[in-house]
Amino acid sequence: MKRTLIFILACVLSLIFTTSKAYGMDRITEHNHNDVYHEANRLLDINADSALILYNKLITYYTKSLNTEKLIQCHIGLSDAYKTKGQYSKAYEHLWDALLLSEKENNQLRIIDINIDLTTLYSIYKRYDKCQQYLKTALQLSKDNSIKKGYRQANIYYGLAIVERNLKNYDKALDYLDTCIMIRKKEQQGQSEFSYIDSERGKIYLEMGQLDNAEKHLLRSHKYFIKNNLNFAIKSSLSLGDLYVKKKNWYRANEYYKESLSQLQKMNSHTDIHSELLAKLAQTNRILGNISIAYDFLEEANVLTDSLFNARVSVNNELFQIKNKHEETIRKKDEEIKTHLLGIERNKLIQSRLKLLIVFILFAIVVGIVVIRMRLKLRKSDIVKKAIELQVKLDHDKAEAIMEMKNRELTSNTLQMIEKDKLIGEMLEKLKSASLAEYKSMKRLIAQRNNGMWEQFNKRFTEVNQGFYERLRNQHPDITPTELKHCALIKLNFNSKEMSRLLSISLNSVNISRHRIRKKMSLQRNDNLSNYITAI
Repeated sequence: MKRTLIFILACVLSLIFTTSKAYGMDRITEHNHNDVYHEANRLLDINADSALILYNKLITYYTKSLNTEKLIQCHIGLSDAYKTKGQYSKAYEHLWDALLLSEKENNQLRIIDINIDLTTLYSIYKRYDKCQQYLKTALQLSKDNSIKKGYRQANIYYGLAIVERNLKNYDKALDYLDTCIMIRKKEQQGQSEFSYIDSERGKIYLEMGQLDNAEKHLLRSHKYFIKNNLNFAIKSSLSLGDLYVKKKNWYRANEYYKESLSQLQKMNSHTDIHSELLAKLAQTNRILGNISIAYDFLEEANVLTDSLFNARVSVNNELFQIKNKHEETIRKKDEEIKTHLLGIERNKLIQSRLKLLIVFILFAIVVGIVVIRMRLKLRKSDIVKKAIELQVKLDHDKAEAIMEMKNRELTSNTLQMIEKDKLIGEMLEKLKSASLAEYKSMKRLIAQRNNGMWEQFNKRFTEVNQGFYERLRNQHPDITPTELKHCALIKLNFNSKEMSRLLSISLNSVNISRHRIRKKMSLQRNDNLSNYITAI
C-alpha cells in the first residue's frame, strides 16, 4: 500500500511539473502554432499526457485553418501518445484518420509514416504478418517516391529487424540493422538514432545467448536514454536486468530492475510492464536473501496482476472490435461509385429495351438474395468460430494466470514458513544453553510440526500443479518419493538452503539428492535441472 501511494504521488507531481508548459500554451495563433507543435513532439518521449493536451488543441486549430499537412502530423502524434499510454484503440483511430487525409491529398511521405506506425501497433498483438505487409508497402513507396526517394528507409529496416527478432530470425534481423546503420551514416544522423539501433542489437544478442555482446550494446544505448531523460530508458533498464539475470549477477540485475521501476513511476509510461517488473524484483531479492522485500514485491505484483487481469482481457476484446476506418471509407466510396454506375446503366436500358431491363432486374434480385443469404450464413459461421476460438484462448490464458498466481502464493507462504522456522531455530539454540531437557523436548515437537508443514505444502502444490507427479514418474519411473519432493521444490525455484530447512535435512543431503536426480534424468553438465523440471 505504501509503495502504491508513493507511485501515485510521483505520477501526480510529474504530471504537474511536466504539463505546466503545455497549459501555458492555451491560445494557438498563426505566430506560435509551430512552437506549440514542436513542444508537443518534444513531450512525446517525456510525458504523453502533456503531448495529448497540445495535439488536441492543434487539431482544432489546423482544422479551422485548413492546414491538412499539419493536421495529418497531429493525428500521427496523437496516435504515438495514445500508444505510449497503452490506449491502442484510440491510437488506431488517429492513424486511420491520418491515412484517409494523406490519400485524399496524395501525400506519399505521410502514407509511408503511417504504414511504419501501423507496424508498431500490430506488433503489440504479435500480428507479424500485418507488420511485414505494412513495412513492405512503406519500403516500396519509399523506393518509388519521386519527391524524396529513400524517405525513412532506415526506420523501415529498423522495423523489419524488430519483426524478424520476434520471429526468432536473428541473422536476418542483424542484417536489417546493418542496412539501417549504413543508411543512417549516409544521412549523418545524430546519436539518438544510433542508440535505438544499439539497443535493438543488444536485445538480439541477448536472445541469442551472446551475453558479452549484448552487455556492450545495451549499456552504451542505456547511457544515452538516461542522459536525455527518454522514456525508452524504462525498457532498456529492463533488458539490462534480464541480461544480468542470465549472467547470474543478481545484484546488478536487481539494481537495473529497480531503476526501470523508478523511471516507470516517474514518467507514467510503459505501464504494461509494471507487474512483470515487480515479479522480477521479487525473484532477485529472494535470491539475494532479502526475503521480506521479496515478499512485499511479490504481494504487490499479485495485487497488480489481479487488478490488470480483467483490464487485459478487455483490451484484447477491444482489439477484435477495432474497425479499420480507412478500409471502411474506401469500401463506402466504391459502393457509391458502383451504385452511380448502375443507375446510369439502368437508365440506358430503360430507354432501349424496357422488357429486357425488367428481366435483368428480376434476375439480379434473385442472384442478390442468394448471394446475401450465402454471405450471411458464412459470416455467421465465421463469427461463431471466432467467438469459440476467442473463448478457448481466454479460458486458457486465465487458467495459466491463475496457476501462476497460486504458485507465487504457495512460494510466498513457504518462504514465510522457512523464515519462521529459522527464527525458531535461533530460539532453540538460546534455550539449549538455558535448559538441555527443555531444548530436547521442544526440538521433538518442532520436528513433528515440520513434518506437518511439508504435508501442508505438498497438498497445496498438488492442487495447483495437477498431474505433475504423474508426468514425472512416467518419464522417469525410477524417481523415489523423496526425490519427488525435491523436484517439487526445484520447480518452484527454491535454493538448496531453503530446501534443507523445509525438509529438515542437511544441505549436503540436498546436494546429493540433486546429483542423483540429474543422473536419473540423464542430464549433461551444461543442462539446467530447474528448466528441465519446470518444462515437465
